[in-house]
Amino acid sequence: GTAIYEGSEKSIFDAAMDLVSREDLLLGDLVTHRFKLEDYRKAFAALENRLSSKALKVLFQHVV
Repeated sequence: GTAIYEGSEKSIFDAAMDLVSREDLLLGDLVTHRFKLEDYRKAFAALENRLSSKALKVLFQHVV
């Protein structure tokens, strides 16, 4: 799709790539939950119930 981004219509992908390329945007801040891989059911439950869990992005961590 498209959206108005910085005053002109751009594809959502192009707008997202521009945002990602900015040095002042810390994408790690978007990760709200971290799970061990074996807790994948809890991770998907958090995503499914975003209103109650407040999950934005979840991350699977591999612990060695």
